[in-house]
Amino acid sequence: LMHRSQRAIMAHDCNITAALLRRQTTAFRIAEAQFGLTQKAIHLETGMSLSAIGQYARGETAISGPAMMKLATWREFPAECLSILFAGTG
Repeated sequence: LMHRSQRAIMAHDCNITAALLRRQTTAFRIAEAQFGLTQKAIHLETGMSLSAIGQYARGETAISGPAMMKLATWREFPAECLSILFAGTG
């Protein structure tokens, strides 16, 4: 059996992950709609896996720290989208 505090931590972690998935879906949608950055263009410019980018964009997988940093160091990725990705990570 799990203690109450362990269940609370797991529920909190699930909320954090769900929020990240929503933010990253929004960030990739805005990157494409407002800035013309398709998943393929991001893949070609960053070297990130196209399948991983698709999973991030669809909210199927939480974006990893290294992937987030790769986007952050790529000058063409919009600051607006980075702000969405990093919101709430403080």
